[in-house]
Amino acid sequence: MPINLNPPHGQIKGGDLVLTLAAAGDDLDAERVKAALDGELQNVQSHLGRIATDAVAFNHTLREKARTRIEARRERLLKARV
Repeated sequence: MPINLNPPHGQIKGGDLVLTLAAAGDDLDAERVKAALDGELQNVQSHLGRIATDAVAFNHTLREKARTRIEARRERLLKARV
């Protein structure tokens, strides 16, 4: 399945995701509307999955980055005391 780089658009209201679909024409039927909503939900889930993966990877780097900066600051402060 190809990756869709266009993020989904919607609103969060009261803890619910509200999607708005625009459609024109008199030939709308339940199957087409359901297929469009299912596609949008799949797009949302796909984006959330990628975001979660990125967040986990980023969070794993935080501890080491913080440690490195804290140690560098400690060294600068200790040198300034002398």
